[in-house]
Amino acid sequence: NRTLAQGVIENSRVQGVFEDASTPEQARVRHAESGMVCVMPSDGAFQLEVFPPGARNEGAACTRADGGVAFTLMAMRFDHPVSLDQAFNEGVAMSARLEGVSPWNGAPSPADAEIGDRDRVIRMTGRVNGQEVYLRIAMSEANGWFVQQLVFAPVAAAETAERAAGDDWRSALSQFAH
Repeated sequence: NRTLAQGVIENSRVQGVFEDASTPEQARVRHAESGMVCVMPSDGAFQLEVFPPGARNEGAACTRADGGVAFTLMAMRFDHPVSLDQAFNEGVAMSARLEGVSPWNGAPSPADAEIGDRDRVIRMTGRVNGQEVYLRIAMSEANGWFVQQLVFAPVAAAETAERAAGDDWRSALSQFAH
């Protein structure tokens, strides 16, 4: 797992921004400044990204995709004071560019029963290129850093994606900014 994580860091050219955080069970990388931990899939696509130097806000993201479901974690620090609600609303406005958007009416992940007052989560459906999709956006803040989770899935896979997203979110928050 360490060899895999170190290889991804080297190939993505994000040394110093991401570091190996692997365990014997999982290949993982950590965004050094925020503490955001990204779990690498055993198969499927995985990508690391660092916001460019000229970006309005500093941050980084990791995305994994498998079976038509994409999970993205993004850590960002704004260049001006912002509340969690302001950051979340901005994140929703930027990410929820779906046609015919409406609230998702499925059951929330059981892991989300632990959501505290420092977490925000919204789930919706809509269309992208004529295809019905499910979108989950979650956000939290710690030590001046915001972490955002984006999950896109075909609407037929929404229940499974929601359960996995809730588990991933709890795991991500346990590591974030520590």
